[in-house]
Amino acid sequence: MSLHAGLCIGPCSTTFAQSTAPPSRPPANPALKPAPSAAATPVGTSVSDAALADRPISKITIRGLKRVTQQTIDNNLRVAAGQPFDALAIRQDVATLYRLGQFATVNADAELRPDGTVEVIYTLVEQPIIRAIGYAGNNVASDEELRKVTPLYAGGPRDDFLLEQSVVRIKELYKSKGNYLAEVRVDETRLQEEGLLLFQIMEGPRVRIEAIEFVGNASYDAEKLYSQIKTRTALPLFRKGELDEERLYDDMATLDRFYKDMGFVDVRVDRRVELSADSKEAKVTFLIDEGRRYTLRKSSVRSAAGDEGPLGLSVMSPEQIDALLVIRPGDNFTKLLLERSIIVVRRAYFLMGYIDVDIQQQWVRVGDSPEVDLLLTIREGPRTIAGLVLVQGNFLTKQGVINRLVRIQPGRPLDGRELEDAATRLKAPASSTTCASPLSGHGPATKIRWANSADSPRTKRQPSRQQVVIRIWPVGSIGRFATCSSR
Repeated sequence: MSLHAGLCIGPCSTTFAQSTAPPSRPPANPALKPAPSAAATPVGTSVSDAALADRPISKITIRGLKRVTQQTIDNNLRVAAGQPFDALAIRQDVATLYRLGQFATVNADAELRPDGTVEVIYTLVEQPIIRAIGYAGNNVASDEELRKVTPLYAGGPRDDFLLEQSVVRIKELYKSKGNYLAEVRVDETRLQEEGLLLFQIMEGPRVRIEAIEFVGNASYDAEKLYSQIKTRTALPLFRKGELDEERLYDDMATLDRFYKDMGFVDVRVDRRVELSADSKEAKVTFLIDEGRRYTLRKSSVRSAAGDEGPLGLSVMSPEQIDALLVIRPGDNFTKLLLERSIIVVRRAYFLMGYIDVDIQQQWVRVGDSPEVDLLLTIREGPRTIAGLVLVQGNFLTKQGVINRLVRIQPGRPLDGRELEDAATRLKAPASSTTCASPLSGHGPATKIRWANSADSPRTKRQPSRQQVVIRIWPVGSIGRFATCSSR
């Protein structure tokens, strides 16, 4: 008599079968337990796990493999021949095989052999292969966008978990585009018969924004904040006003940056979307927690590592630099005042020929009070002397005209401010015949950059001499472009 015990995890059921053929001989190994007799276990009675426990496993059999290799199965099984029978370990193996995503069903059966050993049989039904993936009904989202959010691929097996994830992700994609009513379903018939995974999409109408509100904005009115964001309400015949989740997140970042630039360092911004009963209209509310507005307590200046002189600053002292700052102790710590302060200090260095000056700003909070300390780190660099002024590409404009616009004197410290101002003058609209393009009536666009001369070493102690090169050239019908550089 041979006895079968079934173990199953998933959509299968546990069944047991018996044959009434008596064992032909006793077990070869007297240490093994003999199989129960027909009188002890009647036909049709299930065999419990306890009847097989601790009996040695003589063989592992895998049935139903077509596409998946035997090696793949062996690599994922804990149960092996020679081990004692353990129902829990077999259940864990069944769960492991399911997690591979390659099988629709996994059954495990245990057969008690005449010699008292156990044969474990895994019966597998492989998932169908996805031969192609398609989308139908998508107009708002392209096939490429949909493929990026679909974790399945053509040539791979069906995976119900990833299939559900695909549907959820496609809906989320449409939600981000304002289609909150989008529905997605899978054509199961074509998937089973043809291997075509077809997502049928009903996009539905896009949600229109009927109102935008701001909550918690004590320092700035709604009109001021509305001018900072890109989300807009619907305006019949003129503006669709469609709800766009990505744009809402960009607007949240914009409001956060706006408040921080105004000194509200601890600001927090969120948003809430309320849909109408038919989900066709929405009200967007931006939730703002401004926090405290920070002021400047004090500012300090230091040199970057490697500079010389007291505190590494040889051109201007920390006190002189501090006196140039536009932002003063007690002022609101705003981005505008900070940027203006750095520009003033930089242009002061430019005036004396230090065109390579580098200014880095850093600020830290002061305890629990709404105050910050500002630290400027300055690398002055070497002084630059202007060399020859060369003009290249001036086919339409006389060199004398350009020289009048670029007021740089050879042999004098190179005024970095003049490099910037000359670029502005060269880009000015053609109110006269000085530097205008006859093709468009617009002046040239100018970009300024400078580089070291190969024969002019740049050190702290010895000024470097650089040539100033102005390059001018026409670009289609847009106009003439000029580049001022020093070398």
